[in-house]
Parts: sequence; C-alpha cells; structure tokens
Amino acid sequence: MKMSDQFLAYLLLRLTMGVNFTFHAIPRFLKGAGGFRDKMVADFSQTPLPPFLVYAFGTVLSYIELIIGILLTIGLFTRYTLVAASLLMMALMVGTSFQQKWDVVASQLIYSVIFFILVWTQQSNFYSVDRIMLGRE
Repeated sequence: MKMSDQFLAYLLLRLTMGVNFTFHAIPRFLKGAGGFRDKMVADFSQTPLPPFLVYAFGTVLSYIELIIGILLTIGLFTRYTLVAASLLMMALMVGTSFQQKWDVVASQLIYSVIFFILVWTQQSNFYSVDRIMLGRE
C-alpha cells in the first residue's frame, strides 16, 4: 500500500465513524432528546441499573455522541476522542448486557474493534485538523 493510500484509508474510516456518531445524535435532537432519554429509562426499567443513573446517562448521551462525531469528522483531538468513544462503547455494552440484547452487544463490539484499529494506526491520521493546525498525530 502506498503511503498516500494508507492516509486515505485512515481518513475514510475516521470519517465513517465520525458521520455515524454525528447522525446517531442529530435525529434525537430533531425529535427531542428528552423523548430518547425517557424511552431509555423505560427500556432499562427491568434491569438492576438505577433509574436516576439511566436518566442522567440518557440526558448526556446524545451530546457526547455529537461531540465525538464532530471531532472525529474533522480530526481534532483524535487520540482523546477515540479513547472517549471507546469508553462510551464500554458503558453502552454494560447497559446493553444488562438488557441481554446480545445482537446489539455484538454490534457495539464491532465499533470497539474499529476504534482499536483507529487508535493503533493513528500515525496515518494525516488528513486532519490535528495534523494541519496543531502538528499532532
């Protein structure tokens, strides 16, 4: 693989995850983030997770996903954003495991593997604000 292909491959994978996270959040804001949060509380009512914790997590989740999505899309603070995204996936996997939705857990594991790949290969993060503006990555 030519070096420029490596940079392009990284860019495309990072953009894919950035757009994915951004568009997890945007429809929730358009419909009203409170509705999403309230549905989460109801969905987790049969789990041992305390409702106040689910309520708090559901309140901030869309904002976190939007921030992660935008930062990944533009390639700003990429390393820290990927760590945050990975930690978010772990938190989501805990909740989803309590619900015993193993198909969703499997999907979340795929996201985690993609974030691993992006962290592992971040030396290829050439087309990014980090690289251009801040001299990072």
